[in-house]
Amino acid sequence: MDAVPPARARLVLLAILLATAPLSACRQRHDREGPTATPAAASSPAAPTETARLAPVPSPTPGSASPGCGSPPGAGAVPGTTSVRTITAGGRERTYRLHVPAGYSTTTPLALVFNFHGLGSNAFEQEVYSGLVPLSDREGFLLVSPQGVSNSWLIAPGVDDVAFTRQVASALAGEFCIDTNRVYSTGMSNGAFMSSTLACLAGDLVAAVAPVAGVAFREGFCGRPTPVVAFHGTADAAIAFEGGTLPTGGRYAGVMPMMAGWAGHNGCDESPAETRVSPSVRMLHYQGCTAATALYIVDGGGHTWPGAIDVPRLGPTTKEISAAELIWSFFQSHPRR
Repeated sequence: MDAVPPARARLVLLAILLATAPLSACRQRHDREGPTATPAAASSPAAPTETARLAPVPSPTPGSASPGCGSPPGAGAVPGTTSVRTITAGGRERTYRLHVPAGYSTTTPLALVFNFHGLGSNAFEQEVYSGLVPLSDREGFLLVSPQGVSNSWLIAPGVDDVAFTRQVASALAGEFCIDTNRVYSTGMSNGAFMSSTLACLAGDLVAAVAPVAGVAFREGFCGRPTPVVAFHGTADAAIAFEGGTLPTGGRYAGVMPMMAGWAGHNGCDESPAETRVSPSVRMLHYQGCTAATALYIVDGGGHTWPGAIDVPRLGPTTKEISAAELIWSFFQSHPRR
């Protein structure tokens, strides 16, 4: 889990942001990217109708159990509950929400999933909107929903969000029993860009990523091949599927060029196979990859999280699939090997 030199990290972050267009544009089109949600508003996620190549849940490999195995967690870490934690990173006090799954055992290494909010949203809203807390309890993984500086990722001056993520992962590995080969990242919109960035700059930390409504790739700046499953609606008004100019004048190349970049980086064949998952959802699965690469396309879908509560100002939300269920299935299938 060696850190990327700060100068190179800043260069790569800048390159990715230029390639994907800074999401401050979304503030002009929407009040915020994430929903304003309460726990009562979050319903059970829709069952998946297709998964991105499932495999049995792996057993921890020798040496992958974190130092926290066998030790009791700190105060406030009660199985089945969520707590707000504080950590000092880059000289700044930062916070994150941690959900410890019901039935947590200090002797069983668990997966760790990062869950990044969109621009203008926050950790609590993303925790509710994503529907990942019930899955954490059901499937037994630690869920971390970090809070971005100024409710953003990658764009706050003087803030190294990659280093912050590494620091949180390291702190949790020292306190909880984590399988270090099963650390994953997902996120919505600006949080999806954050997950894409981690796949590029922190492939030694994250085993796989799942960007929702904001996949990004920058040729020449990414490290090892990393499994990627992305989700995007064709009617996304904030980050257009076909790409184009955002209100701030930034450019986004489009979802398919970004996925083609990941497919090339991950050693895939050029043309993906297409599967009709449901009446309005298609899955593109790239073949022959060193690291699995897939995209769920929601025809007519907005800037939304599939299977989540409806947020009309962000456009239509499909209930035909559950991004939460599909993301976890993908993560289960792709530990670091």
